[in-house]
Amino acid sequence: MKNIAARKQARALLHSSSASKMESNSGEKMDYSAWSQENLIQRVTQLEAELKAQNRRSRYFLLHSSSKC
Repeated sequence: MKNIAARKQARALLHSSSASKMESNSGEKMDYSAWSQENLIQRVTQLEAELKAQNRRSRYFLLHSSSKC
């Protein structure tokens, strides 16, 4: 039972973290309509790298939190 609660807590934390990262520092959503194709590709590459790193951190957290329970 403790594993399930830890996983739910980790998912909720990651979800709120990723939702806030999708907004700019001012809290507004990014407007990409005026960006060049090259800048859009760079941004997508950056976001993919951040997502990959976040997934690694979440797997690490879930593995280590479940082994403690």
